[in-house]
Amino acid sequence: MTDASRSPLRRKLRAQIADSILDAAEHVALESGVGGMTIAAIAARAGVAVGTLYNYYPDGEGILTALFRVRRATLMPLIAAAVARTKALPFETRLRELVRRLLVAFESHERFVHLAVLVDRDGSRCKPRDASLRDATIGALEQVMREGARRGLVAPREARMYARMIHGALRSLFLWRVSPSEPITGEGEVLVDAFLRGLMPR
Repeated sequence: MTDASRSPLRRKLRAQIADSILDAAEHVALESGVGGMTIAAIAARAGVAVGTLYNYYPDGEGILTALFRVRRATLMPLIAAAVARTKALPFETRLRELVRRLLVAFESHERFVHLAVLVDRDGSRCKPRDASLRDATIGALEQVMREGARRGLVAPREARMYARMIHGALRSLFLWRVSPSEPITGEGEVLVDAFLRGLMPR
């Protein structure tokens, strides 16, 4: 390897190209489905030659695996921060604020979250086998539910199930709101209201 290939400028350029390929794959997978995703379409979207793309990733599955790894690495600290910043709040306030912060985090990578939900729902064989993002989200919600149970506000035996119910509702929001121009952050209040107080008008 030459000194030029080790230079900060060259490393930065390589990182930018790798990122542009992942961004392109995200778009193509949402437009065509994971099964319809082709190397040629990704390369065209990224503005690179097919041969250049193969210098970065071995195949479509490698691109998808890298995409999930990179996006998870960005989202996991945001989930941890949401948990830390809501920990001292009373139960209902904490639940509302946690859901809001989770939605803000997910909306910052809305295309990826939408893709991840679709891939998980469709049971794609190309799906990277890593449930850490899902588990972190459910775990954050479980913390709130367990605290509610300790305070007698939530049935202790149902705390884990309630966390999964809210997680499922959050996933559904991303399937329902398919347009990036429609923010879903505000829907967290509706979701928590329905969960805590039911659907019937008062």
